[in-house]
Amino acid sequence: MTDRIGAAYADDGLDAALRAQRPQPVVDDGFTARVMAALPPLAIALVPAWRKPAVAVLWTFAIIGIALSLPGVTQDLVRETFRVYTAYPVSLPQLAFAVGAAAIAMWTATGYAVRTSLAVEG
Repeated sequence: MTDRIGAAYADDGLDAALRAQRPQPVVDDGFTARVMAALPPLAIALVPAWRKPAVAVLWTFAIIGIALSLPGVTQDLVRETFRVYTAYPVSLPQLAFAVGAAAIAMWTATGYAVRTSLAVEG
């Protein structure tokens, strides 16, 4: 343990006991290295680059198709959305709270995405 917190507990008996019970690596005469070398690179194993834009386009077409097939519902939805955004006055504290909540949600989602991608890659 090289970090500051780990250095304070380096002489801890529990830490030493856990290190003593750690299983030793299995001797496999290079089998693991050969298997890892035979695996395709990570970039090849990932989803193709065109898939995300294609899915976005398909969802866009699906939403447009639903909107065109249900014109009454679409018109009501647009009218009510317009009424909500234009009829109710919004104060500066309400706006600040909404922006702050959106920023917190964005940072949380970004942190989760980065953390899970690092866990997958590392």
